[in-house]
Amino acid sequence: MGTAEKETARRDELDLSCSVYGCGYLHDVEYKRTRTFPKGTGISSLKQSLRLQILFPSPVGDAGKGPFPVVVFVPGGAWRTPQVYFRVPFLVDLVRRGFLVAMAGYRGCELFRCEDAVADVRSAVRYMRAHAAEYNGDPDNIFLMGESAGAHLAMLAVCGGPDFDDPEETAAGSVPVRGVLELYGPTDCSGHVTTPEFSALSDKEALTSPLAILVRGCLRSEFADRLRPLSPLWHLQQGAVPPPMLLAHGDQDRLVPVWHAERMFEALAGAGCPVEYIRLRNAGHGSWLFYETYMMDRYAQFIRKHTGPAAPGI
Repeated sequence: MGTAEKETARRDELDLSCSVYGCGYLHDVEYKRTRTFPKGTGISSLKQSLRLQILFPSPVGDAGKGPFPVVVFVPGGAWRTPQVYFRVPFLVDLVRRGFLVAMAGYRGCELFRCEDAVADVRSAVRYMRAHAAEYNGDPDNIFLMGESAGAHLAMLAVCGGPDFDDPEETAAGSVPVRGVLELYGPTDCSGHVTTPEFSALSDKEALTSPLAILVRGCLRSEFADRLRPLSPLWHLQQGAVPPPMLLAHGDQDRLVPVWHAERMFEALAGAGCPVEYIRLRNAGHGSWLFYETYMMDRYAQFIRKHTGPAAPGI
């Protein structure tokens, strides 16, 4: 064997127990049983299970042992039944920063109303409030985080409050949320359908647009009025007092234009509500840039900034 090919032995001793954690995963944890089909269908007695994907920090060495702040994550998907497993890998980096993440499935608007999906988000928060300690989470420090349609549902869950609770849920009432992290979600649905761009759509395009699923069965001329109470911005204008918010939106978003975040930021700041706004250059809707290292650090900073001994109800 020549000198260049000679094998060598290597031995290392490393201490990697610093500020990061491993990530554990509990899949399909039931948080609610509810109707499989809406009332009035004749088969509404059938029940389905709504579930959480729970990702939890796994301490290494001298890393903190918890309890950890809880992030209830609401995935997007144009308000249809969400594909919850898709975002699991994206959230591991948040878990490794010392946060317990519970990703919630919810009833999609292809069968149910938007109000039902919001009620499910509030139920998921309520479940984590009651059970966080079982997963080494801190029930007094729960945050909501959502992307796209999921961000819209998360904002409605806090801005609309108990009006969106499930009337069939015995534990309905205020739920504790420390803050909301909103990623590229629509905030002014009513305003969206009055823009020149939407007005230029044909009736077929308008009636098959993503927002149309929120007002199924109504005429195009009724969109703006019907979407008003489903707009987080409208609830804020009616006097809602949400917890602190972090808004993140891309300036190249063609699906949910960046003005949605701009209007929400201006309204929150004008009302004196704690708010941070990150406008991402060259980022489109759902871009990977929202999950890269710097953004994960910003999310972590926001969560740590607003943790405390007791959370207000919404």
